Amino acid sequence: MAGKRQHYIPKCLQRGFLAETNGSAEMTWQFRRWSDPKCVGITDVGVSDWFYSKRSVNGERTLDDIITDFENEGGLGAQLLRLRSASPGQQIDGSVASEVVTHLMVRTRHVRSVMAQSGAMIADEIANLFSEPERIRKQFGIDHSNPSDFIVEMIDDLIDQQNLEGLGVPRPLAMRVAQFIFREQFGRVFNPNDPVLASLLSQFSDSINDNVRNAHTNALERGVVPEPRQQTLRGYSWSIEGFQDLILPDCVALGVELAGETLPLLLANDENLELVLMPVASNRLLVGRRGDIPLPSARSINRASATCSDNVFLSGTNTPELELFSDKIADRTRNSLFSAVSSAFDVDDNVEERHQAEEPVLHQPVSYSVQFQDCADQDTANEIGAVLQALTSELSRLMPLDRLDGMTFASDYAAALGNLDRGDSGLPVLSPSEHPGGVGVAQAPLVIRDGVRKNHIVFQAGIGHALIDESEAVQRDGLHFVVHLLSQVAYLRMHEDDEELDVSDPLVFLLHPVIDSAPLNYFSAKISATVRPEAGDDYNKLFRAALYDAMDQIPMARLAYRTHDDLDELLEVALGKISMVLNRAADILGHMDGLPEGDFKVGDELLSALENAGLVDWFDLFARDLRALDASETADSYQDKLCSLDAHVERLMWAFQMIPWVTPDGQGRVEVPYGNDLSVLASLERGDGA
Repeated sequence: MAGKRQHYIPKCLQRGFLAETNGSAEMTWQFRRWSDPKCVGITDVGVSDWFYSKRSVNGERTLDDIITDFENEGGLGAQLLRLRSASPGQQIDGSVASEVVTHLMVRTRHVRSVMAQSGAMIADEIANLFSEPERIRKQFGIDHSNPSDFIVEMIDDLIDQQNLEGLGVPRPLAMRVAQFIFREQFGRVFNPNDPVLASLLSQFSDSINDNVRNAHTNALERGVVPEPRQQTLRGYSWSIEGFQDLILPDCVALGVELAGETLPLLLANDENLELVLMPVASNRLLVGRRGDIPLPSARSINRASATCSDNVFLSGTNTPELELFSDKIADRTRNSLFSAVSSAFDVDDNVEERHQAEEPVLHQPVSYSVQFQDCADQDTANEIGAVLQALTSELSRLMPLDRLDGMTFASDYAAALGNLDRGDSGLPVLSPSEHPGGVGVAQAPLVIRDGVRKNHIVFQAGIGHALIDESEAVQRDGLHFVVHLLSQVAYLRMHEDDEELDVSDPLVFLLHPVIDSAPLNYFSAKISATVRPEAGDDYNKLFRAALYDAMDQIPMARLAYRTHDDLDELLEVALGKISMVLNRAADILGHMDGLPEGDFKVGDELLSALENAGLVDWFDLFARDLRALDASETADSYQDKLCSLDAHVERLMWAFQMIPWVTPDGQGRVEVPYGNDLSVLASLERGDGA
């Protein structure tokens, strides 16, 4: 073997698969994929120039010398002769069999090819991954409640580099802020067209073959019979079995796993490996058993040997069947590698598809009351009631409405709310909601009936009349209101058994009530979107009004706080305004997601408002987190996802110079740094500003 031409399939193994020829040369049939078989000398098979090492320039032993010595002085050739001459059924010493199999398996070109193909597939997957920011987000758990260690460590290092603790920022607070901003800014931070990234990926791809060769030779230099694999195989029960016309795969040995799948032994999982098969001659098979799996037929073994080969298999005969098998060369190896690499990068993009394909749950029809307070005669009431009956009957097939207590339409909406029998004297008296841009005209408050929590919807009378109006546009307005409120009833029913949030955490106690209604608003806006697509324009105006109101009122309340020093008073104003922004944002995002993609755009005015507030990226992230509530892509529970929304309250508080955090002793605090208030206060003190 010494010299330039170095055999990775040793001739002492090939001699078990010699073809019958008239000449004296040792020949074998070589089969390649999609090529005609050739009868060639074994000197020219399984060989490559300088495969293991270059010629020594200083007399030191090379890897090629070490392997040659193992074949000769180490007795590999003699061991193979003894195995080929053994009688079928003869038991083989486990130390001998495991040494032969392990050495021949790890020295082959097949090892390098597997490593190179794996590296190339990984490079392709990395390139694909980095060209798709969504896959990156999923791969590293960026949007999970517990992101990957890689992301946490990266943010941790960033905090150290910025010396935030040295600036007086507590580390837990710095981590919360940094993680959220990283999520929000990810689309800007991550640039798949970054030339540095492209260069790194190119260098990685270009260096695969050299790195693989170095890794392979370094491993063999540490030992031509790796002890871990040999130790595993040593414990198997080994024997020689008789067959006819076996072929030699270039991977040398096969592994049959518990499920019956046959792989190159190199790729088999030790824990599942039940059977080892290594042809040592056309008529002899070395078998290692751990279980009771029966031996395959010669045809099955040959077919598996072909599919598990990477480039070539050898045979003492040339048959039409083997020519057919040669077209399958590398199929099993490549499929196995592809499966392994894909699994490593698997983010299961079809989860949502499967989720949507699930059979819908059919809900029972509902019984509820309908009341009209000074707003309809009997005929009108009957006509409106018929529309409601048809609507609820249809919707109840799709979502649970069994907790609908009833609907009331009233000319005096405020009085109807205030006089509603809620079934529990401890529940507060209701009044119409007020918000920037108008006053509410419908609510679905909680009521108690025979100890059961239900919802009773109260509408302003005009909504009922809209249902039977001659104008189709007016009808859609009315239907949209009703479907929106019925969706809220369904949402509350679907989540009534959810676990209570742990409000012992000071931040949850402070933040969650601010955003508690946003998922409800998102859901109901999404469900009702197709009833009246143009409602998005109304949501748009209400959101902008809420945002501008917050931008106006919170700074004023913060300036007042500098004088009265009453944090509770400041938070009452600020959190109320922030809650309104979040809920109106949930409305418009739900409506957008309820329509076919592209049917509704947020518009330049809304984008301008977000830009003025520095919240464009936040808006996109809020949309992502609301959509994730009902997605089943992560292990996060619904409650975990719900709690994660609290960070959006924090984000808006930061925008208005308020920083909530928890002290090391578990106390909740809200810092209100002066920021740009100093210049305003100075201006007021000088009397040159209002």
